Amino acid sequence: CVRACLWFTYRQHFEPIPGTVFTSDAGWGCMMRSGQMILAQALLRLSAGGGGAGASLERREAATVALFADCLAAPYSLHRITL
Repeated sequence: CVRACLWFTYRQHFEPIPGTVFTSDAGWGCMMRSGQMILAQALLRLSAGGGGAGASLERREAATVALFADCLAAPYSLHRITL
Protein backbone atom coordinates (compact mmCIF):
# COMPACT_ATOMS: atom_id res chain seq x y z
CA CYS A 1 0.00 0.00 0.00
CA VAL A 2 1.43 3.35 -0.99
CA ARG A 3 0.54 6.06 1.48
CA ALA A 4 2.89 8.84 0.48
CA CYS A 5 6.27 9.30 -1.08
CA LEU A 6 8.67 12.13 -1.71
CA TRP A 7 8.41 13.55 -5.22
CA PHE A 8 11.26 15.38 -6.93
CA THR A 9 10.63 16.90 -10.32
CA TYR A 10 12.24 19.27 -12.80
CA ARG A 11 13.40 22.57 -11.34
CA GLN A 12 14.69 25.83 -12.75
CA HIS A 13 16.49 28.97 -11.62
CA PHE A 14 18.93 27.16 -9.36
CA GLU A 15 22.61 28.14 -9.13
CA PRO A 16 24.54 26.89 -12.19
CA ILE A 17 25.97 23.41 -12.02
CA PRO A 18 29.78 23.81 -11.78
CA GLY A 19 31.45 23.84 -15.18
CA THR A 20 28.17 24.44 -17.01
CA VAL A 21 25.60 27.14 -17.62
CA PHE A 22 22.69 24.87 -16.64
CA THR A 23 20.24 26.43 -14.16
CA SER A 24 17.43 24.00 -15.03
CA ASP A 25 17.18 20.25 -15.49
CA ALA A 26 14.10 20.35 -17.73
CA GLY A 27 14.47 17.88 -20.56
CA TRP A 28 17.44 15.95 -19.17
CA GLY A 29 17.08 15.50 -15.41
CA CYS A 30 14.36 12.86 -15.18
CA MET A 31 16.67 9.93 -14.41
CA MET A 32 18.61 12.02 -11.90
CA ARG A 33 15.40 13.05 -10.11
CA SER A 34 14.13 9.45 -10.15
CA GLY A 35 17.32 8.29 -8.48
CA GLN A 36 17.08 11.09 -5.94
CA MET A 37 13.51 10.08 -5.09
CA ILE A 38 14.48 6.45 -4.52
CA LEU A 39 17.43 7.41 -2.32
CA ALA A 40 15.39 10.00 -0.39
CA GLN A 41 12.62 7.49 0.29
CA ALA A 42 15.15 4.94 1.53
CA LEU A 43 16.80 7.51 3.81
CA LEU A 44 13.42 8.57 5.14
CA ARG A 45 12.48 4.99 5.96
CA LEU A 46 15.83 4.36 7.61
CA SER A 47 15.44 7.49 9.73
CA ALA A 48 12.11 6.16 11.00
CA GLY A 49 13.79 3.40 12.94
CA GLY A 50 11.27 1.05 14.45
CA GLY A 51 8.30 3.42 14.82
CA GLY A 52 8.14 5.62 11.78
CA ALA A 53 4.94 7.57 12.32
CA GLY A 54 4.03 10.51 14.47
CA ALA A 55 4.77 14.16 14.92
CA SER A 56 8.42 13.83 13.91
CA LEU A 57 7.53 12.79 10.35
CA GLU A 58 7.45 16.39 9.10
CA ARG A 59 10.87 17.08 10.64
CA ARG A 60 12.34 13.91 9.18
CA GLU A 61 10.91 14.75 5.73
CA ALA A 62 12.29 18.30 5.87
CA ALA A 63 15.72 17.07 6.95
CA THR A 64 15.74 14.43 4.20
CA VAL A 65 14.63 16.82 1.45
CA ALA A 66 17.30 19.32 2.52
CA LEU A 67 19.95 16.76 1.56
CA PHE A 68 18.77 17.08 -2.05
CA ALA A 69 18.61 20.88 -2.35
CA ASP A 70 19.83 22.20 -5.69
CA CYS A 71 23.14 23.60 -4.49
CA LEU A 72 26.69 22.31 -4.20
CA ALA A 73 26.45 22.26 -0.40
CA ALA A 74 23.74 19.56 -0.37
CA PRO A 75 25.33 16.09 -0.40
CA TYR A 76 22.80 14.49 -2.79
CA SER A 77 22.09 17.53 -4.97
CA LEU A 78 21.90 17.48 -8.74
CA HIS A 79 25.08 19.55 -8.59
CA ARG A 80 26.98 16.75 -6.85
CA ILE A 81 25.43 13.89 -8.84
CA THR A 82 26.44 15.44 -12.17
CA LEU A 83 30.03 16.31 -11.27
